[in-house]
Amino acid sequence: MLAALVPRELNAEICVFDEISGKKVPSGTFDVVGITALTLGSARAYELADHYRKQGAFVVLGGYHPTFMPDEALNHADAIVVGYGTSAWPELLRDLAAGRPTKRIYRDDTETRDIDIIPDRTIIKSPPYCPVDTVVASRGCPNHCSFCSISQMTRYRQRPVNEVIAELRGLKRRRVIFYDPNFFADRTYALELMKSIEPLRLRWGATATVDFGFDEELIIAARKAGCMGVLLGFESLNSSALDGVNKKFRNPESYRQAIENIHRSHISVTGTFVLGLDEDTEEDLISLPGRVLELGIDLPLFFILTPAPGGSLFDQLKSQNRILTEDWSRYTQSEVVFRPHNMTAERLFELYSRTWSEAYTFRNVLHRIINAPGTSLYHKVIVFCMNTGFKFMGWDKGQPR
Repeated sequence: MLAALVPRELNAEICVFDEISGKKVPSGTFDVVGITALTLGSARAYELADHYRKQGAFVVLGGYHPTFMPDEALNHADAIVVGYGTSAWPELLRDLAAGRPTKRIYRDDTETRDIDIIPDRTIIKSPPYCPVDTVVASRGCPNHCSFCSISQMTRYRQRPVNEVIAELRGLKRRRVIFYDPNFFADRTYALELMKSIEPLRLRWGATATVDFGFDEELIIAARKAGCMGVLLGFESLNSSALDGVNKKFRNPESYRQAIENIHRSHISVTGTFVLGLDEDTEEDLISLPGRVLELGIDLPLFFILTPAPGGSLFDQLKSQNRILTEDWSRYTQSEVVFRPHNMTAERLFELYSRTWSEAYTFRNVLHRIINAPGTSLYHKVIVFCMNTGFKFMGWDKGQPR
């Protein structure tokens, strides 16, 4: 997306490096180096930024962490981009090319319809990822859960349906993941988009809230359009815990019904859970693997509550003297970086590890495969592969540092 936003009149030569798949950072001389950083990778981003600045490059930092921690990021960069960079990034590049004085902080124009650019996929050569294309139809989220940074990053907005369809038609693959934080947030928009997707014969997945499971029209439309699975943020089976983080739009007692409704249309359900909310008790977390299995979730994922620096939850916990470390490399969602309310940090990590282990016993994995929605072998193979992959991811959690 950022490559597509480079103004064409600059005739820029673009070199892209992805540290997830690449082994050696690019060498040579660069006029501009842009680095995107999440919190857990911010230390590495700063290391690279310092390296390229010493070589004479103009270094720009952007992404979630620099957006929320601009003063910190400016210690390692010539400029930072706040937000997604859709208007700020090309503005910065034009200032540099014209020899104009550059600002230290570039912010997106909030009125700009900022997601009507089709990503330049030609810059990615042979990424060792799953053979799936990713598309964004909408950004932001109308909900404001205190543990989530998405709503603070940008306001909720959608691309015109015809532009999304044009991008989908240009893809080489027929499997797609929509990266929208909440694909079905605008019901009317989602129905219009899915109706237009139907003729493309895609297989796709998306993220939703539990409310999706109670909207029969949305579920049927999703299946007709080729939806194979949805990721639902259940987060907790404790109503008080959900209220405490401003996630008030569904009752955990209704989760099983929502999942059954979705399964009837042969759509699989990936469910996420956050451990360590203030109302979580040891008993809640000990019983979680068994209760998750009873719900019929096809792929359960577990994360430790991790407050994003610069966010409201982080500020709240820091004011209560409950932040244990500001070593951002530990903000991985699999380490405890704050003092929980009803247990010690060590006990929370122990229960987190136990939850992964119990949820992914071979018996429980087999149970999920046998009960996977749909009758096709393809669907069951997908559920098997996903469960197997996350089983080994759970084994790799290690011990707290």
